Amino acid sequence: MNRPLPPETLEALQDQHDKSIGIALAQAEANRRLVDAAYEQAARAAEPPQLYVRRGGAWGRVERAKLRPGEPIFSLRPNGQYESVGVVDSRGELPPRELII
Repeated sequence: MNRPLPPETLEALQDQHDKSIGIALAQAEANRRLVDAAYEQAARAAEPPQLYVRRGGAWGRVERAKLRPGEPIFSLRPNGQYESVGVVDSRGELPPRELII
């Protein structure tokens, strides 16, 4: 009772198998890209943000500036806009890094 399958049935089965393999490979590649992107984003989030102050309409890094009490501190976000992340305390120091997210 073991008769070989007709050639058109074998061809249809092989086509279906090839499609399934192609879909699985494409899904694996998409998953790899998503995982890589998640790791990149986590690595960027782990780095402390670069902080800036605004002086006379120009942006300067806090490392190069003499900070004044009450002066707002900004962070440059990935979308290219500056966001306030705190103010300089009464001793002229930055807010704690734990508060700057």
